Amino acid sequence: LVEEQQLDSCKLTVDGTAIVETQSDKHQAFGYRFYPYLTKGEGFFIAAFTKKNGGLMGNYKEQQLIKPSKTEEQMVVDFMGFAEGYSYFKQNEGIRLLPQQWWLDVQILAKHLYIKKAGIELGTIKGKDVIPHHELAVSILNLPTITTIELAENQALQYLRRKDITIEADKGWCAVTHCGLRLGWIKVLPNRINNYYPQEWRILKE
Repeated sequence: LVEEQQLDSCKLTVDGTAIVETQSDKHQAFGYRFYPYLTKGEGFFIAAFTKKNGGLMGNYKEQQLIKPSKTEEQMVVDFMGFAEGYSYFKQNEGIRLLPQQWWLDVQILAKHLYIKKAGIELGTIKGKDVIPHHELAVSILNLPTITTIELAENQALQYLRRKDITIEADKGWCAVTHCGLRLGWIKVLPNRINNYYPQEWRILKE
């Protein structure tokens, strides 16, 4: 970056922390390492730079944050059971939720950067139904209108293997939990229960 993008490396103040400061061999650029045995986390690396000419680095396509229609927004609000304090926007087919205090910041970022993900994906609208996303299930959001079913350990393991489970519940979407933690979604139908745990997350070993 220093050589190809004409950037100046910035020295940061990390005194009194377990963050390790390093410098590159060629340009003596500063880097900061968060070793997992010294700091909490998975081993991060940070480097800060300033632009010499003050111009933009590359060309960015402005990304529009599309708001759902009032009908769509009301559908997800009714499904979740709350509305205040959050903003909603659509990304691909999904409707995402973001705390209102971050809405303006994300809008500004979207004008200069491609936002791969922001907030929590609530789900998609299919006709008159909300199809909830797994992100919503494993979020820490309180979902007062959602039926919650506590699973025993053997049932939870079956669910996490994406196998069929047998429980008594009213028809519709339910969140299944174990030890009070939400694991994901099921949909109770008249003659069966559909397991909506993500295929790519399932436990493969018995």
